[in-house]
Amino acid sequence: MLAGLPKEKKKQLDLQEANNYECLKGGRVLTCEGRNESSEFSDIMAAFKVLNFTEKEISDILCLLSSILHLGNIKFKSGGSSHSDTSEIADQGLNEKISKLLCVNKSDLSEALVKKTIYASGDQVVANLSKEQASDSRNAFVKGIYGQLFIFIVDKINMAISQTKGRGRGSIGVLDIFGFENFTMNSFEQLCINYANESLQQFFIQHIFKMEQEYYTKEGINWSNISFIDNQGVLDLLAVKPLNVFALIDEESKFPNGTDFSMLNKMHKQHGGHNSYLKPKSDLTPSFGIQHFAGDVFYDTPGFLEKNRDSFSQDLKNLVLSSKNDLLKDIFKVEQDAKMKKTLSSQFRTSLDMLMRTLNACHPFFVRCIKPNEYKKPQMFDRALCTRQLRYSGMMETAKIRQAGYPIRYSYIEFVDRFRYLAKAIPTSAKGDCRNSAEKICIAALEGDSDYQFGNTKVFLKHSDNEKLEELRRDILDRYIKVLQKAIRGWICRRRYLRLRAAAIIVQKHYRARGYRSRYLVMRNGFQRLQSSIISNQLRVAFKNIRNNVIKLQALSKGYLERKNGQMGRIVSIIRQRKSDEEELKSHGIKNYRSEATKLMQARLAEVNKEYAERLRKMEEENERARKVIDKEFDFLDSTSLLNNRINDTVSISPTENNIPGIPDDQNKDVDSLDLQEYTFRKFAATYFISSLNYQHQRKPLKDALLQLPTPDDVLASQALYITIMRFMGDYPETKEAASDMDRTPVMSKVSQTIGRSFVNRKEYQDLMKQEKKMLTMKKSDRQRLISMTLKRKTKLLEDVRRGLVEDSHAADTYKEWTNKRTGTLEKLHFVIGHGILRAELRDEIYAIICKQLTGNHIKASYARGWILLTLCVGCFPPSERMINYLKAFIRTGPPGYAPYCEEKLNRTIQNGARTQPPTWLELIAAKNKESISLQVSLTDGTEQTLSVDSASTSEEMLKHLATSLNLKDTFGFSLFIALCDKVMSLGSEKDNVMDAISQCEQYTKEQGHHEKNSPWSIFVRKEIFTPWHDPSFDPIATRLIYRQIVRGLKNGEYRCRAEADVASLVAVQYYVDNGPKMQKGVLQSRLGEYMPSYLV
Repeated sequence: MLAGLPKEKKKQLDLQEANNYECLKGGRVLTCEGRNESSEFSDIMAAFKVLNFTEKEISDILCLLSSILHLGNIKFKSGGSSHSDTSEIADQGLNEKISKLLCVNKSDLSEALVKKTIYASGDQVVANLSKEQASDSRNAFVKGIYGQLFIFIVDKINMAISQTKGRGRGSIGVLDIFGFENFTMNSFEQLCINYANESLQQFFIQHIFKMEQEYYTKEGINWSNISFIDNQGVLDLLAVKPLNVFALIDEESKFPNGTDFSMLNKMHKQHGGHNSYLKPKSDLTPSFGIQHFAGDVFYDTPGFLEKNRDSFSQDLKNLVLSSKNDLLKDIFKVEQDAKMKKTLSSQFRTSLDMLMRTLNACHPFFVRCIKPNEYKKPQMFDRALCTRQLRYSGMMETAKIRQAGYPIRYSYIEFVDRFRYLAKAIPTSAKGDCRNSAEKICIAALEGDSDYQFGNTKVFLKHSDNEKLEELRRDILDRYIKVLQKAIRGWICRRRYLRLRAAAIIVQKHYRARGYRSRYLVMRNGFQRLQSSIISNQLRVAFKNIRNNVIKLQALSKGYLERKNGQMGRIVSIIRQRKSDEEELKSHGIKNYRSEATKLMQARLAEVNKEYAERLRKMEEENERARKVIDKEFDFLDSTSLLNNRINDTVSISPTENNIPGIPDDQNKDVDSLDLQEYTFRKFAATYFISSLNYQHQRKPLKDALLQLPTPDDVLASQALYITIMRFMGDYPETKEAASDMDRTPVMSKVSQTIGRSFVNRKEYQDLMKQEKKMLTMKKSDRQRLISMTLKRKTKLLEDVRRGLVEDSHAADTYKEWTNKRTGTLEKLHFVIGHGILRAELRDEIYAIICKQLTGNHIKASYARGWILLTLCVGCFPPSERMINYLKAFIRTGPPGYAPYCEEKLNRTIQNGARTQPPTWLELIAAKNKESISLQVSLTDGTEQTLSVDSASTSEEMLKHLATSLNLKDTFGFSLFIALCDKVMSLGSEKDNVMDAISQCEQYTKEQGHHEKNSPWSIFVRKEIFTPWHDPSFDPIATRLIYRQIVRGLKNGEYRCRAEADVASLVAVQYYVDNGPKMQKGVLQSRLGEYMPSYLV
């Protein structure tokens, strides 16, 4: 009802959720799994209408059920009177709500619940009820309403489904009662319930025994020795014999001064010697026991008399009579005479007697319901609970009755078919007399004292006889089966032997023929190789001839087209036209035909020159327009005023020269000699793209990666890289969300953190990689087995990642946040190139995306920015081996301004390896202008040297270039250093990339809140390792640089002397170097402050 009623109806009845009502919490479970209570309530409402319930009756039923729920929530508190045990309703609002539902006066309802009218000798005495008594009265009222309402509904259903008139109609009754109860505290209710179960058990046992008797009589066998346990003595003790237990309870209930203890004494005195009556060990214990069929139960007597007296008082009956609810008055038939009032035990026995008479007049069918657990859950079996229910339901006695007779029963056909092997000459059941055969079997197999009988249709056996027959049958079948197994195994072994012999003959035949075949195969393979070599030479010669012919044809065609349509071709045709014009003018009689023909030639030449000049002008305008587009896209780099300090202090841009350190002179020759015509990007896309994606430019993001990537995080990175590259080229709009100025974290740090938490760094993936490395040192068989296991684990791991079992959401959240915010040009560069630097598996993916966006791209601004991005990428990391030739071939097809510059940077990166940091601001300027970078390096003597570098230049190359320009011979111990504010970092003299150090300085500047282009870094050379075997005369330049470094270090406190004599010696050396061997005290005193260390002055 609470689940199916509409909200309006629930509001009308003041109903809430089920957990708000005490009446529904007794079972501790408010819902039942697998049931739709709302749908079931709708079915009940529909059934009411089908069974001719009126709308008013349905409404009254719902009102009464709602009042029962509210009555269960009524609480009582102690009254205000101090000299008597009184009570009153705690919640008067709830009392008023119930009175409206029952259509009674609220004060009458309150009085009927907390007070009781006693009729004695014609007088009426109103007694107050305690809280406990008031609760019992409330419970009796609730039970009375619910019970009478149940009877009303059943009668109404019977009236609706009955189709016959009169009293001779048949009926089907369903009896559902409580099972046997035995709790820790058993009271009057358990006594009544267990008495009813004793009566039903007696009826059940008699019915089963009667069925057994009828079955044995029908089969014509002797059954006189069958006995069973009868519980008639317990029934006599409880309610049949005079002065039984219920009679003593009723008798004591009628005495005004009767108590539970006096009733207990009478029971002990009257029934203490009865076999089924149990007395407690102590007379002070207020309880007595009954030996029921299901076990011994002790009942606590406190409250017996009060419960036996009818709790449904006359006040409640009068309250029902005063109700304006017609249904409530109709379901109660109030006894007018209070003296004819009966106790509950007498009412219960009368009802039970009527039930037993009804059962004796019917043909009963018994359904024993066993509850598997107390929690109403499926697939849960409580063994102790089920055993207890079987014992309480009387199934043990039923089994004993069956066991006392002949529990094993076979039809003659079944008996002969099953046990005919136990005797000799017993035919099958279809051929002989089955009864005669059964008798022969029993005589042959069973002993003379065995208890078995032959009925009309069946053989009746005891358990022991049946087990003996089964054992004999099992032994015989075991013996026969062994004989069959022996024959079958022999046949199987012989068949296997014959097959092995035939196989051995075949193996011998092939083994003997191996020599002939091996020689034949050698000869065949030799002839096949010879054939393939001859055919390939023929095809190669034919291809070269065709290619040469095509090249000659192309040359002739191009020459013809150039002569016909080119500038020089038109001029030659005009000059040749002059002769034909002279002849034509001469034929027309014109005297100065030569001058006229010359004028015509000059006019035509002027027109051609005009067209050629116009074409050159348009080409120049087109080039200028392209330069303006590029300058507009990169106008943030053209602010020379912002870079004046940097150019003057540390860097200057110069045209590309051949003096970049580390580039061999013959490198370009080797590269140009490589034939890359067959390595087209279209071929690469068709070979390595994982799906049938277009290899040309597009302006929509992809849903998957272009190439096969090892992890799902790489696929997410590829999607974010594609969007970032399109935004850098201007092919995809920027998001409307502006970037936060508070976030100063370098993009490289974010990328490093995201990749550091990626899938390849997890334990599962690392374990798989270790196993793959371990396979290299294993045998072939073990390797194949481990490869199979590893592939299964890897496949399962990737499936788990796709389902989300292993993958965390850090990478997905990071890339989603990146693509949803607006970023700068340099940030986009750092994001794309940072992934290529930190994640080698993504390098080919990045190059594939850039080449795809440049292929077939007719947007000039996008095309220019794409080539700048490609130039910066090839200067930071190389592609994989499979893509090097394809990328070189693609670069050679690029614009003339970028193709050689970009290919030179790629070769330099392949030579020196990938970098560790993204490109700098200076590299972006150089890429835009297609120039190299000039850096100013400070020396220890205060001078500066300008060096030309590129993206791949290392500190070793710069030191070699510097040594060449300075004619420095002894370079051991000299290193490059870069300084930023108060921080100094050594670049060493080996393979450390110089531009990586500058990039770190720019990123640090960004963290401090400044722009990268304003980073105040500087590069200088210092002696880092001093050697005791240094010869000053060998290299004066190195000696001078070392001397100036030590002098400055001594002055600034970088170097300290342990003794003052050392300081004096160094000061003397400085004076000697600056002023010569002549000592002048004035000069020494004036310059002593310059020579002395600062910490001593």
